[in-house]
Amino acid sequence: MVAQTIDKFGRLDGVVNNAASTARMFFEDTEVDFFDTMMAINCRAPFMICRAAIPYLKESQGCVVNVGSINALGGERMLAAYSVSKGALLTLSKHLANLYDKDRVRFHHINLGWVLTENEYKLKIKDGLSKDWPDQVPSLMVPRGEMTKPEEVAKVVVFWLSDDSKPFSGTVFELEQYPFAGRILSLDADFIEGT
Repeated sequence: MVAQTIDKFGRLDGVVNNAASTARMFFEDTEVDFFDTMMAINCRAPFMICRAAIPYLKESQGCVVNVGSINALGGERMLAAYSVSKGALLTLSKHLANLYDKDRVRFHHINLGWVLTENEYKLKIKDGLSKDWPDQVPSLMVPRGEMTKPEEVAKVVVFWLSDDSKPFSGTVFELEQYPFAGRILSLDADFIEGT
């Protein structure tokens, strides 16, 4: 991919590692092949893309945005391998930011919360939810009253790729509707009421 980009455009200014597998499996059921596949897609691929891109990013003083997940900070019950792979990706982002700071190549990491992608919508329908399930999500999960949209995420990614973010590298940015780390659920009124 990197070689094809250079062949077509002659330079590389930014990389967004956004492709991922969100395949679900409980920890106790996770076999080696499943785990290896999750790591290959969610961590090894971004690792190797960054490795291939770094010579060109040094030339352009470019930027990488790795798209992770708040599950990297703990994870949901059925997302053990996914969560571990996203934790590894977070470490990669911080490591590369330290490694290439003198080359002025920037690395940022976005930990996404719940986003209403087309795939997420279809997955929940397959799980048995109604077609209007996005309108039924409890306010505990989406305090602003509607789920985050992919185009809203894209605007944040564009900022981190842009020259406006040039003073920063190694940033880990949680893109969630509430403060994930340190949230005290027992103080949430909706949680107390059980809605």
